[in-house]
Amino acid sequence: MNEKEVYEQRADLKLKELGTKIDALKAKAEGLEAKAKGKIYKKIEKLLVQKNSVEQKLNELKNESTGAWKDIRGGFEKAVKDLEKGFRSAISRFKEKA
Repeated sequence: MNEKEVYEQRADLKLKELGTKIDALKAKAEGLEAKAKGKIYKKIEKLLVQKNSVEQKLNELKNESTGAWKDIRGGFEKAVKDLEKGFRSAISRFKEKA
């Protein structure tokens, strides 16, 4: 397995992990009162939009040649960090409301 394939596998796992965390947050939000739930759901919707963007960047990365994928990797990694930051923000908001 080459470096690109290893990176793609790790990126897939990271994206699945973040998706699972978002789903868990959504499930926990179900128990909140309507107003608090609405605020958390807005955050969750933003996270899902970010996640879709990250998935698109990963697909672009996968479609690049072995040499060119490293050029796209930086943008992908930034998108993942932004998604993680958004998730941490949503979690902190959830803890405030819970």
